[in-house]
Amino acid sequence: VVQPGFAFLIGCIGALIYIGLAKLLIQLKIDDPLNAAPLHFGCGMWSLIAAGLFAYSDHIKKAYPDSYHVYTGLFYESEDVGHLIGWHLLTIIVVVFWVSGVSVIFFGISHKFNFLRVDSHTEFVGLDQGLHGGAENRSVILDAAASQVATT
Repeated sequence: VVQPGFAFLIGCIGALIYIGLAKLLIQLKIDDPLNAAPLHFGCGMWSLIAAGLFAYSDHIKKAYPDSYHVYTGLFYESEDVGHLIGWHLLTIIVVVFWVSGVSVIFFGISHKFNFLRVDSHTEFVGLDQGLHGGAENRSVILDAAASQVATT
């Protein structure tokens, strides 16, 4: 719902947010091997903020033709300036509290019953080696994938 130039700008800023948060996790020694937090948390919040800033009414009308009222981004003049960004900021706050609450409950129960831990040896050598056989299994999986690709 944004104009193409702003879409490019939003993407560039999103990339910088992703890279910055990924580096921050490394500095803070937070283990996120898939970089899910920078992608889903950081870039997800940025997407809501960006839409609240750059949403263009003509594009919103095309995307949602049955909408009763069309809100625009903060950078466009309208009678309802600020409403969209306000709703998006409220959404961010609600999602952060919801996910935090569910995570505290889930990880609290998991910690209490020791669901998410492996023994110290497996933790030291890593899950690939300790639980999955390491390099031996990796070659079997790669051979199976290669034969499957060859038959298609």
